[in-house]
Amino acid sequence: MWSFPSEPTDLSSEDALLSSGWLLAASLLIYQHRYNTEVHQTLSLDLRQVLNAIIFRNKRPVVLLVSIVQFLRAILRQNFSSPLVTIVQNTAQGATQSQPSSLEDAALHPLTTQQVFSLAVSLQNLLVHVYLQVYKTPVLEQ
Repeated sequence: MWSFPSEPTDLSSEDALLSSGWLLAASLLIYQHRYNTEVHQTLSLDLRQVLNAIIFRNKRPVVLLVSIVQFLRAILRQNFSSPLVTIVQNTAQGATQSQPSSLEDAALHPLTTQQVFSLAVSLQNLLVHVYLQVYKTPVLEQ
């Protein structure tokens, strides 16, 4: 059974606003898909930057990371195809990458194999971090 710490967490107004924005975007994405609503405005999303926000956490609050993961979950359920969200993936050279470079990458498109591995490791680390925060005990002591 999960129990949450009783002490308040320090969440800046900027982080709270960002978390709310990610959750709102995820909700809109799910709603648009479920009810096939008309879209008048699209969101452009640089997938590399979103993944880097999770992979390289840099002291971001867990609630913000969970909000981003909820959004990714919503877009993954639609196979990265939605009238609401346009996925933009820029390469390091600044040119837009159009075709995957390998068969593995084609199966994961628009994600690369390396991004999937990095995301999986980062999500595992996030789960461990949350577990340690909730139970305040090192994993190895059990």
